[in-house]
Amino acid sequence: MRGCYPQFLLLLLGLLPCSSTKLGFSSNLHTNSKVRCIEEERQTLLQSEQHLVDPYHWLSSWDNGAEDCCKWGGIKCSNKTRHVVKFDLRSDWPYAELATKYLEGEISSSLLGLQLQYLNLSNANIAGAIPQQLGNLLGLISLDHSWNYDLMEAHDLDWLIHLPSLTHLDLEGVNLSQVVNWPNTVMMLPSLMHLSLTDCNLSRNYLNCSIFHWLSNSTTSLVDLVLAVNELQCSIPDAFGSISSLRTLQLYGNKLVGGIPKSFWNLCSLDSLYLSYNNLSGNLYEFMSNASGCLVDSLQKFQISNNRFKGPLPKSIGNLSNLQMLDVSENSLAGLSDCWTCIRDLVVLNLANNNFYGKIPHSRGSLSSIEFLHLSHNGLVGKIPKSLQELQNNLSGLISSKIGLLKNLESLDLSRNQLCGEIPMSISNISFLSQLDFNNRFTRPLLKSIGSLSNLQMLDVYENSITRVITEAHFSNLFKLKKLYLDFYPLNLRFSYDWVPPFQLDVISLSSCRLGSTFLMWLQSQKNYNTLDISNVGISDIIPTWFWDFPPRLSNLYMHNNQLHGNLPDFSSSRLCELVVIDLSTNLFDGSISHFPSNVLSLDLSNNRFFGPISFLCELNTPTLLDSLNLPNNKLSGELPNSMGSLISIKLLHLSNNGFVGKIPTSLKKCSELITVDLGGNNLSEMVPPWIGNSLPNLDILNLRSNQLDGSLPLNLCRLQHIQILELYLNKIEGTIPKWIYNLTAMSLSKKQSYNFVRGLRSGYGDHAKLVWKGREYILNSSIFIGNPKLCCSPLPNKCLEDLHPIYVNTRNHKNDYIERDYDNRFITRGFYIARTLGFIGGFWGVCFILVINIRYIMKRLTSNT
Repeated sequence: MRGCYPQFLLLLLGLLPCSSTKLGFSSNLHTNSKVRCIEEERQTLLQSEQHLVDPYHWLSSWDNGAEDCCKWGGIKCSNKTRHVVKFDLRSDWPYAELATKYLEGEISSSLLGLQLQYLNLSNANIAGAIPQQLGNLLGLISLDHSWNYDLMEAHDLDWLIHLPSLTHLDLEGVNLSQVVNWPNTVMMLPSLMHLSLTDCNLSRNYLNCSIFHWLSNSTTSLVDLVLAVNELQCSIPDAFGSISSLRTLQLYGNKLVGGIPKSFWNLCSLDSLYLSYNNLSGNLYEFMSNASGCLVDSLQKFQISNNRFKGPLPKSIGNLSNLQMLDVSENSLAGLSDCWTCIRDLVVLNLANNNFYGKIPHSRGSLSSIEFLHLSHNGLVGKIPKSLQELQNNLSGLISSKIGLLKNLESLDLSRNQLCGEIPMSISNISFLSQLDFNNRFTRPLLKSIGSLSNLQMLDVYENSITRVITEAHFSNLFKLKKLYLDFYPLNLRFSYDWVPPFQLDVISLSSCRLGSTFLMWLQSQKNYNTLDISNVGISDIIPTWFWDFPPRLSNLYMHNNQLHGNLPDFSSSRLCELVVIDLSTNLFDGSISHFPSNVLSLDLSNNRFFGPISFLCELNTPTLLDSLNLPNNKLSGELPNSMGSLISIKLLHLSNNGFVGKIPTSLKKCSELITVDLGGNNLSEMVPPWIGNSLPNLDILNLRSNQLDGSLPLNLCRLQHIQILELYLNKIEGTIPKWIYNLTAMSLSKKQSYNFVRGLRSGYGDHAKLVWKGREYILNSSIFIGNPKLCCSPLPNKCLEDLHPIYVNTRNHKNDYIERDYDNRFITRGFYIARTLGFIGGFWGVCFILVINIRYIMKRLTSNT
């Protein structure tokens, strides 16, 4: 019995740890089920809520009396300590109209009373300065304030050094232009792994090239480094090669110069390198010559598009065995080898917009993983290789039916080629296809089997010659379709009156299709589109009331060249969150012009039947974003309102061929960005405003023809050095044509050059000869001034008394010496000669008088001395 006792004790001791573990585990479960937040922290959260605006009641769980704040939206508590450790109130969309989780306000200092580990207020429209007291959150692991454009760091980031546990720092979009020492501060964060400072205005804090120097001495453990879109102007330092832990490096959207450092080949962990949209240059061979380091096996995403690289695509790129994305588009590369055809894991290949030429190399590998292949805008010729069935160049001929064998293909873009014939039926076998672009010369009917591509998100048959009609059957199963491009060929679209599409489109582009005379009732089911183009489709109907309730995301509305009629409603209450381009020109709309949303960027209502004053401009009290206003060829009347001065961003103002009266408003001098001013064909009166030359220095087109303007031409117009078209004919201008008109040399440019900047301007200007450069002479045609009976001097036939100048003037060495002399002598008039004569006489006798007095004084001194 005694011999068994010690064994029993050993067995009992061995079971105790198991029992303890089991008891402890049960205890944790019990605690988890009843965990409740600490009352003090609950009050702290309620205080922080006072600094937030919650328009959609996302934080309703905070206000319904629930005592356990651990169950509130955006809040997480520790299972062990009950402390609030996570404060996550990020918005799910930057625009309030489209968001389900959306807040505004500022960061409350009351958060310092919490023991937070995760703080995320990204995309939440937080404004003001970042509180330095955030440095008191000693246990903080992740801090994300990204995409709060009204949030800024007014001081240095020294408070970060008090956060030794911080591993994730994301300040994308936060204004750091006043912060200078952030590199030194970041270097002192021993645990930092993710640093994202995209679009933080780093180039404005005088760091620029010195911004990278801290890397050379850094012992950082950075894994992800994002310094994109900061306009940094320097070369990429070799110091990056010393950050052995680096996995992702994003430097796109800067102004970096030079080449890619060879030290990158030593980065054994780097799998993503983004250097697009810079000014990098040189030959890729210089970088790829050392393609033997660790980077050969680690690099998966390599993006250097929109730079200035030249030379051929190096064959050594084929050594990047794990490469999944290669984007070298928008460079000047020439010479296409077969280096990329053997990379088996390649998913994305973009070689577009280079100088590649010759035939497309055959694939030596299967390329079985390819999903996106983009070779457009090069000089490739020949047939499509059998190993590749998806290309975008000047290819011609038919598409092989074997294209249906690419079972995993997700994007097929055959745009801008010369492919013809019919679209193969086998395409309907590519079940994963999400993008389909057929911008070519196909002539056969669009297959109804397209409707079976249930994953299709984009369908583009732009500018084809597809025959027959398109019906509902073509869209029967396209539940995921988001973008539909059927424009610029007269396709026949026949849908039943009560058809409800199975999709919700983002882009609806049907320009020049044949849609019938009645309005499209199926549009009533579309609630999310941002672009609608139904221009030139033959509709002659009144627009139903429901249509004017626009989706909040609308940014482009094109309905021109139809026969739409009726009145426009008041748009001022429309909830549009994007900048909007609206073109309703060349229709039959009438009535007065209603109020439009304040975020309209371009408005074209030309060639309609609108009448009355432009009252919608009269209530502009704040500056607007409108940069193009096109209202010509209507029946508008009244005076131009002074409130037009609020159009501070406007570049094109086109109000010709209406019935406006009165003077040109002085407030327009505030619109200094104007490039085109066309007020011709009205009844405007008084003088041509002299402030035009000083206040509108960027004018290229000034059209004041066919009005009632009088007086002489102001001298300040000579400051319009960019003017290309100047029309003043058919007015009541009088006096002499000034000689400075010959100095407006920009008027000698070809007429085509004057259209490059004019968006939405459809009505051209007549071939009125302007200032023609002919050899070394300026020849001025009278058409600029004709129809002003009291205006004289060359080139008009009406001679002035002082008109002694020839029609053309010698301009040797590109300078009109005679005009310059005339310009300098513009104040020499008859009164000038009279004043000069009187001054000479007065001055002569004054000198004589002084001489006589001096002589008498000298003679008197001589007499007294003797």
